[in-house]
Amino acid sequence: MIAGLTEPDQESDAREAIRGLIEKIVATPVPIRGKRMALDLVRHGDLAGILALILNADQASGM
Repeated sequence: MIAGLTEPDQESDAREAIRGLIEKIVATPVPIRGKRMALDLVRHGDLAGILALILNADQASGM
């Protein structure tokens, strides 16, 4: 699926499949220095599916 992101004819399907795994992303501003802020991102969704994608991508790239 991740490999499909680099294939023009499969890119749309790959993006939709990845979006289907993510229910929502919550971004919370967190102060870091003075007035500077960072974002704490919490992802909600199909964690097992997301981890499987990451592991498959790592194996395909030889990591």
